[in-house]
Amino acid sequence: MNDSRQQLNPEGKEIQDARQSFQEKYDSAEVMFEERYFNMMGTYDERYKHAKQALEEHCNILHQQFEERYNNAKEILGEPEEKLQGIRDEFREWTSNIRGNFKNKAEHLRILFEKEAASLREDFETQAEELREEYKEELLQIRQKYREQRARESGLEQKPE
Repeated sequence: MNDSRQQLNPEGKEIQDARQSFQEKYDSAEVMFEERYFNMMGTYDERYKHAKQALEEHCNILHQQFEERYNNAKEILGEPEEKLQGIRDEFREWTSNIRGNFKNKAEHLRILFEKEAASLREDFETQAEELREEYKEELLQIRQKYREQRARESGLEQKPE
């Protein structure tokens, strides 16, 4: 029944085709946006995880080296624990600073990600708006075409009378 209505109403069929074309283009643009967004997010996550792992490994190595040197100094120098505590505190402050630098870099990465994500969203919204405008224009052209056709047909029908 719907097919016969479409055959009888070519304007409705063209409008339906335009709507379907718009929806397909919009869906495609949305899928591309999501793919780019999630790829970018995955890249950010990988960079963050890699940097965090490298930081932890670096701090662990430094801590291990410190402990060895600290224990050697304690044995060789025979310094009391209280005197060596200052060295330990300096080491903790130093590793804390390294971790703080990492947090700053991680924050910088997050800000870059948010900027890139906002740019992607803006690009998608612009593309979607352009598609909507094209769709509206196409609908106007279809309606105008059939309005003019109906006007011609009604003018022809009136002439023989």
